[in-house]
Amino acid sequence: MITEGITIQGLRVISLALIPTEWWEAARQMFNTVSTTEACLTIFAMAALIISVILVFWASTERKRFEDRLEQKIAKLTKLRQEIAELNREQIGVLEEITGAGPPRKEMPASNPQEIEALSELGKRAQ
Repeated sequence: MITEGITIQGLRVISLALIPTEWWEAARQMFNTVSTTEACLTIFAMAALIISVILVFWASTERKRFEDRLEQKIAKLTKLRQEIAELNREQIGVLEEITGAGPPRKEMPASNPQEIEALSELGKRAQ
């Protein structure tokens, strides 16, 4: 606290002792004197920032490409699964036809001899 008061008083004395143009010139010299270490650190920080931005952009584009390729593969797999399911249904149908193990089929109308006679009699009456 004591040093803070001394610093503020020192700044007030300096600012009162200088005319405005001298004050601005002193401030400009204070900010214009850059050491080589500060310059190197500033350049390094800017380079690191630029590289970071480039890497973030690259990572986001790679992720988008990966997601697109993954969506395409999923679509292909879905289509293949549907084709496999259809082939399985066809295969089951063929096997049931061959073995006769399928569900009972409805008989065609008039496949029974008694039905044929009854239908023919109805046809004769209708004429």
